[in-house]
Amino acid sequence: MEALLRQAWLDAGVAPELAAPPGVEAVRRRTAEGGSILFLLNHRDETVTVAAPAGSRDLLKGSPMGTDGVRLGPRDVAVLDELGNLTGENPQQK
Repeated sequence: MEALLRQAWLDAGVAPELAAPPGVEAVRRRTAEGGSILFLLNHRDETVTVAAPAGSRDLLKGSPMGTDGVRLGPRDVAVLDELGNLTGENPQQK
């Protein structure tokens, strides 16, 4: 079934928001101001690391993301402000 769905996505031109490990859901939402919020949901029972877009800020922890990605515990979530629109900062300019 998975192979069939992947082929259907390819045929329809659907691409994932980012390369995430199996069991990790990535959903991107755009703000009216042109910002980008990335929600990462780990549906697995183990810790995973997901590569975060450069310059992102973790809205739940209130900290900028490093270069080593987002560490998500089992059943954990992260909410990333990719452009600094919600925090009033633009991490791309730092």
